[in-house]
Amino acid sequence: MKKNLTILNMLLAFFFLAGIASCQKDTENAEFGLKGKKTTIDEKVASTPISEDLEITPYLIPGANNGGNRTCAEVASAFEVTGGFGISTTTSNYNMVDGVWVFEPALPEGFEVTIDGKYVSWSFEPPAGKCVVNIAVIVKGGNDANVYYYPDGATGDSGLSAPPTGKDGFAGLSNITFCYTLKDCYEGFACETAFAYQDGNCFSNDGFNRWGWYLGPITQNEVAVEYEIWAAAGQCDLDKGTHVGTLSLTYFDGKLEWEVEIFEGFVMSELQIYAGNAKYPAGKNGKPTVAPGQYTVVEVFDELKTEYDGIIENLSGSIYVIAHAVVCMEEE
Repeated sequence: MKKNLTILNMLLAFFFLAGIASCQKDTENAEFGLKGKKTTIDEKVASTPISEDLEITPYLIPGANNGGNRTCAEVASAFEVTGGFGISTTTSNYNMVDGVWVFEPALPEGFEVTIDGKYVSWSFEPPAGKCVVNIAVIVKGGNDANVYYYPDGATGDSGLSAPPTGKDGFAGLSNITFCYTLKDCYEGFACETAFAYQDGNCFSNDGFNRWGWYLGPITQNEVAVEYEIWAAAGQCDLDKGTHVGTLSLTYFDGKLEWEVEIFEGFVMSELQIYAGNAKYPAGKNGKPTVAPGQYTVVEVFDELKTEYDGIIENLSGSIYVIAHAVVCMEEE
Protein backbone atom coordinates (compact mmCIF):
# COMPACT_ATOMS: atom_id res chain seq x y z
CA MET A 1 0.00 0.00 0.00
CA LYS A 2 2.80 2.39 0.96
CA LYS A 3 4.58 1.59 -2.30
CA ASN A 4 1.42 2.37 -4.30
CA LEU A 5 1.00 5.73 -2.53
CA THR A 6 4.62 6.60 -3.33
CA ILE A 7 4.09 5.85 -7.03
CA LEU A 8 0.85 7.86 -7.03
CA ASN A 9 2.59 10.85 -5.41
CA MET A 10 5.39 10.66 -7.99
CA LEU A 11 2.87 10.66 -10.85
CA LEU A 12 0.99 13.62 -9.38
CA ALA A 13 4.25 15.53 -8.97
CA PHE A 14 5.25 14.75 -12.57
CA PHE A 15 1.97 16.00 -14.04
CA PHE A 16 2.07 19.09 -11.79
CA LEU A 17 5.55 20.03 -13.02
CA ALA A 18 4.66 19.26 -16.62
CA GLY A 19 1.64 21.53 -16.33
CA ILE A 20 3.78 24.39 -15.02
CA ALA A 21 6.30 23.95 -17.84
CA SER A 22 3.55 23.88 -20.42
CA CYS A 23 2.01 27.06 -19.09
CA GLN A 24 5.39 28.80 -19.05
CA LYS A 25 6.08 27.72 -22.61
CA ASP A 26 2.67 28.86 -23.85
CA THR A 27 3.19 32.20 -22.10
CA GLU A 28 6.55 32.66 -23.82
CA ASN A 29 5.13 31.60 -27.17
CA ALA A 30 2.15 33.90 -26.82
CA GLU A 31 4.46 36.83 -26.08
CA PHE A 32 6.33 36.30 -29.35
CA GLY A 33 3.41 35.23 -31.51
CA LEU A 34 4.39 31.55 -31.57
CA LYS A 35 2.11 28.50 -31.89
CA GLY A 36 -0.47 30.58 -33.70
CA LYS A 37 -1.51 32.51 -30.58
CA LYS A 38 -2.61 36.13 -30.81
CA THR A 39 0.15 38.50 -29.77
CA THR A 40 -0.78 41.24 -27.30
CA ILE A 41 1.99 43.81 -27.02
CA ASP A 42 2.26 47.48 -26.15
CA GLU A 43 5.39 48.23 -28.17
CA LYS A 44 7.29 46.65 -31.03
CA VAL A 45 9.02 43.33 -30.31
CA ALA A 46 11.85 41.81 -32.36
CA SER A 47 10.84 38.70 -34.30
CA THR A 48 12.39 36.30 -36.82
CA PRO A 49 13.58 35.52 -39.46
CA ILE A 50 16.12 38.23 -40.30
CA SER A 51 16.01 39.00 -44.03
CA GLU A 52 18.68 37.40 -46.19
CA ASP A 53 20.05 40.18 -48.41
CA LEU A 54 19.87 43.30 -46.24
CA GLU A 55 19.75 41.56 -42.82
CA ILE A 56 16.71 43.45 -41.58
CA THR A 57 15.23 42.28 -38.27
CA PRO A 58 11.42 42.07 -38.42
CA TYR A 59 9.19 43.30 -35.61
CA LEU A 60 5.77 42.51 -34.25
CA ILE A 61 3.97 45.79 -33.56
CA PRO A 62 0.82 46.79 -31.66
CA GLY A 63 -2.33 47.14 -33.72
CA ALA A 64 -6.10 47.39 -33.55
CA ASN A 65 -6.90 44.34 -35.70
CA ASN A 66 -7.36 41.17 -33.64
CA GLY A 67 -6.46 39.01 -36.64
CA GLY A 68 -2.95 40.44 -36.81
CA ASN A 69 -3.32 42.69 -39.87
CA ARG A 70 -1.33 45.88 -39.50
CA THR A 71 -1.72 49.24 -41.24
CA CYS A 72 0.91 51.60 -42.58
CA ALA A 73 -0.22 54.18 -40.01
CA GLU A 74 0.48 51.67 -37.24
CA VAL A 75 3.89 50.90 -38.75
CA ALA A 76 4.72 54.62 -38.93
CA SER A 77 3.74 55.02 -35.27
CA ALA A 78 5.76 51.98 -34.12
CA PHE A 79 8.91 53.06 -35.98
CA GLU A 80 8.41 56.79 -35.37
CA VAL A 81 8.36 57.69 -39.06
CA THR A 82 8.10 61.46 -39.14
CA GLY A 83 5.07 62.51 -41.17
CA GLY A 84 4.12 58.91 -41.87
CA PHE A 85 4.53 57.16 -45.21
CA GLY A 86 3.70 58.95 -48.44
CA ILE A 87 2.19 55.87 -50.11
CA SER A 88 0.42 52.79 -48.75
CA THR A 89 -0.42 49.95 -51.14
CA THR A 90 -3.69 48.09 -50.87
CA THR A 91 -3.19 44.87 -48.91
CA SER A 92 -2.75 42.03 -51.42
CA ASN A 93 -4.09 38.64 -50.28
CA TYR A 94 -2.21 35.52 -51.37
CA ASN A 95 -4.93 33.15 -52.63
CA MET A 96 -5.25 29.95 -54.62
CA VAL A 97 -7.26 30.63 -57.81
CA ASP A 98 -7.85 27.82 -60.30
CA GLY A 99 -4.92 25.90 -58.90
CA VAL A 100 -2.51 28.86 -59.05
CA TRP A 101 -1.35 31.07 -56.19
CA VAL A 102 -1.97 34.74 -57.00
CA PHE A 103 -2.12 38.11 -55.25
CA GLU A 104 -5.59 39.67 -55.03
CA PRO A 105 -5.77 42.51 -55.74
CA ALA A 106 -2.71 42.44 -57.99
CA LEU A 107 0.44 44.10 -56.74
CA PRO A 108 0.88 47.73 -57.84
CA GLU A 109 3.00 48.45 -60.91
CA GLY A 110 6.69 48.33 -60.15
CA PHE A 111 6.44 45.66 -57.43
CA GLU A 112 7.42 42.04 -57.93
CA VAL A 113 6.99 39.43 -55.18
CA THR A 114 7.94 35.77 -55.32
CA ILE A 115 7.29 33.03 -52.76
CA ASP A 116 9.73 30.17 -52.19
CA GLY A 117 8.09 27.94 -49.60
CA LYS A 118 7.75 30.07 -46.48
CA TYR A 119 10.11 32.82 -47.69
CA VAL A 120 9.24 36.02 -49.56
CA SER A 121 11.44 37.94 -52.00
CA TRP A 122 10.43 41.38 -53.23
CA SER A 123 11.68 44.02 -55.63
CA PHE A 124 10.45 47.49 -56.50
CA GLU A 125 11.24 49.69 -59.46
CA PRO A 126 10.14 53.23 -58.52
CA PRO A 127 8.62 55.48 -61.17
CA ALA A 128 11.24 57.09 -63.38
CA GLY A 129 13.08 59.90 -61.63
CA LYS A 130 11.85 58.87 -58.17
CA CYS A 131 13.99 57.51 -55.32
CA VAL A 132 12.85 55.54 -52.27
CA VAL A 133 13.21 57.50 -49.01
CA ASN A 134 12.00 54.68 -46.75
CA ILE A 135 9.92 51.53 -47.12
CA ALA A 136 8.26 48.92 -44.90
CA VAL A 137 6.99 45.48 -45.85
CA ILE A 138 4.17 43.95 -43.78
CA VAL A 139 4.25 40.15 -44.12
CA LYS A 140 1.09 38.68 -42.58
CA GLY A 141 0.55 35.00 -41.77
CA GLY A 142 -1.36 33.18 -39.03
CA ASN A 143 -2.45 35.57 -36.27
CA ASP A 144 0.37 38.07 -36.63
CA ALA A 145 2.45 40.06 -39.09
CA ASN A 146 6.18 40.62 -39.33
CA VAL A 147 7.11 44.18 -40.26
CA TYR A 148 10.41 44.70 -42.08
CA TYR A 149 11.36 48.39 -42.05
CA TYR A 150 14.09 49.92 -44.22
CA PRO A 151 14.66 53.44 -42.84
CA ASP A 152 17.16 54.39 -45.54
CA GLY A 153 15.10 53.00 -48.41
CA ALA A 154 15.54 49.80 -50.44
CA THR A 155 14.37 48.39 -53.76
CA GLY A 156 14.45 44.71 -52.88
CA ASP A 157 15.27 42.00 -50.36
CA SER A 158 14.79 38.26 -49.81
CA GLY A 159 14.29 35.78 -47.00
CA LEU A 160 11.32 37.59 -45.44
CA SER A 161 8.59 35.55 -43.73
CA ALA A 162 5.47 35.70 -41.62
CA PRO A 163 6.09 35.24 -37.86
CA PRO A 164 7.09 31.88 -36.35
CA THR A 165 4.35 29.50 -35.22
CA GLY A 166 6.42 27.10 -33.14
CA LYS A 167 9.92 25.86 -32.48
CA ASP A 168 10.77 25.28 -36.14
CA GLY A 169 7.75 26.50 -38.09
CA PHE A 170 6.57 29.73 -39.71
CA ALA A 171 3.08 30.71 -40.76
CA GLY A 172 2.30 30.67 -44.46
CA LEU A 173 1.81 34.00 -46.20
CA SER A 174 -1.72 35.43 -45.91
CA ASN A 175 -1.17 38.89 -47.37
CA ILE A 176 1.46 41.56 -47.96
CA THR A 177 1.44 45.35 -47.79
CA PHE A 178 4.05 47.96 -48.74
CA CYS A 179 4.39 51.37 -47.09
CA TYR A 180 6.87 53.83 -48.58
CA THR A 181 7.85 57.39 -49.38
CA LEU A 182 9.36 58.65 -52.64
CA LYS A 183 11.27 61.78 -53.58
CA ASP A 184 12.58 63.32 -56.79
CA CYS A 185 16.04 61.96 -57.51
CA TYR A 186 16.94 65.02 -59.58
CA GLU A 187 15.17 68.25 -58.77
CA GLY A 188 14.26 70.31 -61.82
CA PHE A 189 14.07 67.29 -64.14
CA ALA A 190 11.14 65.20 -65.30
CA CYS A 191 12.19 61.59 -65.86
CA GLU A 192 10.70 58.60 -67.66
CA THR A 193 11.48 54.91 -68.10
CA ALA A 194 12.99 54.02 -71.49
CA PHE A 195 13.80 50.76 -73.32
CA ALA A 196 15.57 49.81 -76.52
CA TYR A 197 12.90 48.79 -79.04
CA GLN A 198 12.38 45.78 -81.30
CA ASP A 199 9.01 45.26 -82.93
CA GLY A 200 7.02 42.28 -81.68
CA ASN A 201 9.12 41.66 -78.58
CA CYS A 202 7.00 43.36 -75.89
CA PHE A 203 7.35 41.92 -72.36
CA SER A 204 3.57 41.61 -72.03
CA ASN A 205 3.57 38.95 -74.77
CA ASP A 206 5.28 36.69 -72.23
CA GLY A 207 2.92 37.50 -69.39
CA PHE A 208 4.80 40.31 -67.63
CA ASN A 209 2.77 43.14 -66.16
CA ARG A 210 4.92 45.95 -67.52
CA TRP A 211 5.99 47.41 -70.83
CA GLY A 212 9.41 47.15 -72.49
CA TRP A 213 11.12 45.02 -75.15
CA TYR A 214 13.81 42.38 -75.41
CA LEU A 215 16.17 42.36 -78.40
CA GLY A 216 17.10 39.24 -80.31
CA PRO A 217 18.00 36.58 -80.77
CA ILE A 218 21.34 38.12 -81.77
CA THR A 219 23.92 35.86 -83.40
CA GLN A 220 27.70 36.05 -83.31
CA ASN A 221 29.48 38.45 -85.68
CA GLU A 222 26.70 41.03 -85.80
CA VAL A 223 28.43 44.41 -86.04
CA ALA A 224 27.10 47.87 -85.13
CA VAL A 225 23.41 46.95 -85.14
CA GLU A 226 21.42 49.99 -84.04
CA TYR A 227 18.18 50.06 -82.05
CA GLU A 228 15.94 52.98 -81.15
CA ILE A 229 15.42 53.89 -77.48
CA TRP A 230 11.89 54.95 -76.56
CA ALA A 231 10.70 56.58 -73.33
CA ALA A 232 7.21 56.56 -71.76
CA ALA A 233 5.83 54.12 -74.35
CA GLY A 234 3.31 52.51 -72.01
CA GLN A 235 1.89 49.15 -73.17
CA CYS A 236 4.67 49.15 -75.81
CA ASP A 237 2.70 51.78 -77.76
CA LEU A 238 5.13 54.05 -79.62
CA ASP A 239 2.36 56.59 -80.18
CA LYS A 240 2.44 57.27 -76.44
CA GLY A 241 6.23 57.53 -76.25
CA THR A 242 9.19 59.66 -77.29
CA HIS A 243 12.22 58.57 -79.31
CA VAL A 244 15.07 59.66 -77.02
CA GLY A 245 18.22 57.90 -78.23
CA THR A 246 19.94 54.90 -79.78
CA LEU A 247 21.62 51.68 -78.69
CA SER A 248 24.42 50.23 -80.82
CA LEU A 249 25.44 46.56 -80.40
CA THR A 250 28.38 44.58 -81.77
CA TYR A 251 28.55 40.88 -80.88
CA PHE A 252 31.82 39.22 -81.82
CA ASP A 253 34.01 36.46 -80.37
CA GLY A 254 31.91 36.06 -77.20
CA LYS A 255 31.95 39.78 -76.41
CA LEU A 256 29.05 42.21 -76.62
CA GLU A 257 30.12 45.82 -77.12
CA TRP A 258 27.30 48.26 -76.42
CA GLU A 259 26.95 52.02 -76.65
CA VAL A 260 24.02 54.22 -75.62
CA GLU A 261 23.61 57.74 -76.99
CA ILE A 262 20.85 60.05 -75.80
CA PHE A 263 19.56 62.84 -78.03
CA GLU A 264 20.12 66.52 -77.34
CA GLY A 265 17.67 67.84 -74.78
CA PHE A 266 17.67 64.62 -72.74
CA VAL A 267 19.99 63.04 -70.15
CA MET A 268 20.30 59.64 -68.44
CA SER A 269 20.17 59.14 -64.67
CA GLU A 270 20.60 55.35 -64.76
CA LEU A 271 21.17 52.48 -67.18
CA GLN A 272 20.79 48.69 -67.01
CA ILE A 273 21.80 46.18 -69.70
CA TYR A 274 21.02 42.46 -69.76
CA ALA A 275 22.72 39.97 -72.08
CA GLY A 276 22.37 36.20 -72.00
CA ASN A 277 21.18 33.06 -73.75
CA ALA A 278 17.78 33.17 -72.07
CA LYS A 279 15.25 35.71 -73.25
CA TYR A 280 15.03 37.19 -69.73
CA PRO A 281 17.35 37.23 -66.71
CA ALA A 282 16.55 35.03 -63.72
CA GLY A 283 15.33 36.56 -60.49
CA LYS A 284 16.48 35.51 -57.03
CA ASN A 285 13.98 32.65 -57.11
CA GLY A 286 15.34 31.39 -60.43
CA LYS A 287 12.28 32.48 -62.41
CA PRO A 288 12.40 34.89 -65.39
CA THR A 289 12.11 38.55 -64.48
CA VAL A 290 12.20 41.93 -66.23
CA ALA A 291 13.23 43.86 -63.11
CA PRO A 292 16.21 46.04 -64.19
CA GLY A 293 17.95 45.46 -60.89
CA GLN A 294 18.59 41.85 -62.02
CA TYR A 295 20.28 42.80 -65.32
CA THR A 296 23.93 42.09 -66.14
CA VAL A 297 25.01 45.75 -65.95
CA VAL A 298 23.41 48.07 -63.38
CA GLU A 299 24.51 51.71 -63.32
CA VAL A 300 23.04 54.59 -61.31
CA PHE A 301 24.95 57.74 -62.22
CA ASP A 302 26.12 60.38 -59.76
CA GLU A 303 26.10 62.84 -62.67
CA LEU A 304 23.57 62.87 -65.50
CA LYS A 305 24.95 61.51 -68.77
CA THR A 306 24.17 61.68 -72.48
CA GLU A 307 26.22 58.65 -73.53
CA TYR A 308 27.69 55.52 -72.01
CA ASP A 309 29.33 52.34 -73.30
CA GLY A 310 30.76 49.05 -72.11
CA ILE A 311 31.53 45.39 -72.86
CA ILE A 312 29.90 42.20 -71.59
CA GLU A 313 32.20 39.20 -71.94
CA ASN A 314 32.02 35.39 -71.69
CA LEU A 315 28.98 35.04 -73.92
CA SER A 316 28.36 32.26 -76.42
CA GLY A 317 25.80 31.23 -79.01
CA SER A 318 22.76 33.32 -79.80
CA ILE A 319 21.89 35.86 -77.11
CA TYR A 320 19.14 38.22 -76.05
CA VAL A 321 19.58 41.77 -74.82
CA ILE A 322 17.44 44.16 -72.78
CA ALA A 323 18.46 47.80 -72.41
CA HIS A 324 16.66 49.96 -69.84
CA ALA A 325 17.40 53.58 -68.94
CA VAL A 326 15.84 56.40 -66.97
CA VAL A 327 15.85 59.41 -69.29
CA CYS A 328 15.22 62.91 -67.98
CA MET A 329 14.35 66.27 -69.48
CA GLU A 330 14.86 69.60 -67.75
CA GLU A 331 11.55 71.08 -66.61
CA GLU A 332 10.62 74.47 -68.00
